[in-house]
Amino acid sequence: MASRFRSALVAITFLTTSVWAQTLQAQTRSSAPAQPIRVPLTMVETAQQTDKAMLQVGVGSLQPLSIPVDTGSVGLVLFATPGIPGNETSCSSQTISVSYGNPLRVTYSGVICYGSIGLAGVLATPRIPFALLTSTTFCAPDNQCKTPQQNYADGDYGVFGVGISPGDNLPNPLRTLSAPYGKRFMLRLNTNGSEPSSLILAPRWRFDAAVFPQFEQTTGALGLPVYDKGQGCVLVNGQPTSVCPVVSFDTGNGVPWLHVTIPNLPTVTGANGDIYVAPGTTIGVTPRLGGPPAVLLVAGNTFATEIRYADQKSNLINVSIQAFLGNDVIYDGEQGVITIAPTLGNHD
Repeated sequence: MASRFRSALVAITFLTTSVWAQTLQAQTRSSAPAQPIRVPLTMVETAQQTDKAMLQVGVGSLQPLSIPVDTGSVGLVLFATPGIPGNETSCSSQTISVSYGNPLRVTYSGVICYGSIGLAGVLATPRIPFALLTSTTFCAPDNQCKTPQQNYADGDYGVFGVGISPGDNLPNPLRTLSAPYGKRFMLRLNTNGSEPSSLILAPRWRFDAAVFPQFEQTTGALGLPVYDKGQGCVLVNGQPTSVCPVVSFDTGNGVPWLHVTIPNLPTVTGANGDIYVAPGTTIGVTPRLGGPPAVLLVAGNTFATEIRYADQKSNLINVSIQAFLGNDVIYDGEQGVITIAPTLGNHD
């Protein structure tokens, strides 16, 4: 599911890589690191052969539901789930609207509810707010939008939003866990069967990782820090372009999108008139502070491997779940950084 994107950019304050690393090393020396907690995820393919990372989510005392983990949104969103309110959950009269797509495709509305959220039976959050969506209030022209009830009936139960950017008055459930597990988490996603995919809470730091500082800190739901998305610089076939847009690391998006003008980018036009990056072209993304590419995407000619090139005025790249496969991607909700490095065996 496509991420929600806040287009307003704020003044940007970057930590340098050296200062960031020194801070983490000092913290590591000053206290014994907590033992990481591993929460299992299941990789599934959609009908269009794009990947999703699924988590067994328990809401109140209801039976767990398989829900995709989405780093491009914030908060648990459920579609018209029977048994809520009830089953150790309650709902308020406070309304909420949630939109998906860039450009906008669909808007749902509902109410804010409360309950404890279980993570694959491994551990659970305290009682926190989540959204229960019950109606469709906007559907873009020529877009086939389902109602929340239809989504639930089709096995699309909701979205587990774990981004650290501003959201829709909902907290990232992982950030509500007690310290140190609510401070940072790592996604390790694999599709080749070499190792099970997992969500790792309080992971050990990778000091060899590429560092993507996020934009200036503000305050989100429950008073938790949130950060507007940071920037990265684009390489085409290994060559710098001097184009450094906002980068969305978004597991909820199945395919990459380039929403920024890239000079001399090889492209092709599809039968439907849409523009794609020419097959065989490599798109790299490096931290704005420098270093080798942390993301390498190779354009193909199938739905799952195509890189879409549209709406360049947004100044955004969504690297999609493709950038996570085979990498360790850590989100630090306290310091406002995302790091990415190739997966290393049993490193947690």
